[in-house]
Amino acid sequence: MSITLAFFCCLKSCLKICVSCRNYGDISGHLITLQGLAVDSLHLFCSMLSGDDIFAGVSMILIGIVGIGLHALEFGPLRKLAKKFFGFKLIIGQSLIDVLLLFQFGIWPGIVCLTKNTLIPVEYKTYAHVYLDTTWFSMCYMTVIIALSRLFCIIFPLSFWKIATKYCYAMYALAYSTAFIQSVIVHLTDWFVCLYYDPEVYGTTGDFAKYQNVGTALYYHIVNFSVVGSYVLCYLSVVVILLARKRQLLTFLFGSSSTSDKKSNLSQNVELRLMIPCMATALLFIIGQILINGSLGTTKWTGYFVMIIFSFQSLCPPVLRFLFSPSLKNEVIRKFRNISSSPTAPQIKDVTSMVPRFITVQNSKENVPKTLNKQKSSEVSPTLFPIT
Repeated sequence: MSITLAFFCCLKSCLKICVSCRNYGDISGHLITLQGLAVDSLHLFCSMLSGDDIFAGVSMILIGIVGIGLHALEFGPLRKLAKKFFGFKLIIGQSLIDVLLLFQFGIWPGIVCLTKNTLIPVEYKTYAHVYLDTTWFSMCYMTVIIALSRLFCIIFPLSFWKIATKYCYAMYALAYSTAFIQSVIVHLTDWFVCLYYDPEVYGTTGDFAKYQNVGTALYYHIVNFSVVGSYVLCYLSVVVILLARKRQLLTFLFGSSSTSDKKSNLSQNVELRLMIPCMATALLFIIGQILINGSLGTTKWTGYFVMIIFSFQSLCPPVLRFLFSPSLKNEVIRKFRNISSSPTAPQIKDVTSMVPRFITVQNSKENVPKTLNKQKSSEVSPTLFPIT
């Protein structure tokens, strides 16, 4: 609060200088005074913050900004791929939630730490916590929906390809509305403890004894670990089905004695590309839950590490998608090449775009992905379910 008062005092002094400068026209002298006032205010600001405060606040804000920037960079390629693949439409919904989480776990607590102000009055902590829980559980439920969609894609590939966009919006609404209604109902109970951002803790604070013993911690354990178990089970099922179908295909093509193709390069293995992002997300999820439910409130750095882990949980998905999704990776690279290319370079137009549509679309196979034409109905193209 003292830092906020110092800021307003500095602003008031600046306004007085501007008014006097307008009245007397002594611009150079008042500019020197204004510069000295700015330096003094900066020294006052820094003197009220410790080195730990500056490190914690700046690092949380930077992580939040970097994460939001990564999501912004991939948003254009995601929209383009979403026109072709239904799975990317779901990822866009999850990406928007991740941006909100990066704000609430990175930028928001960082500003609280640097200003030494809760920003929102404590008496309104219930409303703020409803928002925090809504975004958190929206992310959880969208993660499960994406995992289920990939399992559905493996079992019913052609039906998955024909899913309309309106069902994607329905899934968004289901995840977001369920999270909001759940958060409102839980906050109306007597046993639930609301947390709020505390500048002295570098994270959230509240009645920790009641949080741990009455039922709030147990509630988060049940919901969060149910979410983790659900999507891990879905991904394991996807991997088992893929391995079984690959074994059947190898047996059909080469016979039961052929094992040479089974030892393929792991870096190009679909199963590995599916499980690495899943396990990375689950690991961050579990570590965060252990910290926030096991030792919340013991030290200020515990709250800091909880914010950092939750921020990284929302920062990592675009990085993992770029590393393990060939479709998205190629689209991002193509976008940067188009940006870096010279605007004066001659643009080569696609000749097929000049041909009337009724001439080009003569074969119904053009409306089906090439991978589905080449493969049997029992196989699925990895591009239909992009890696998150």
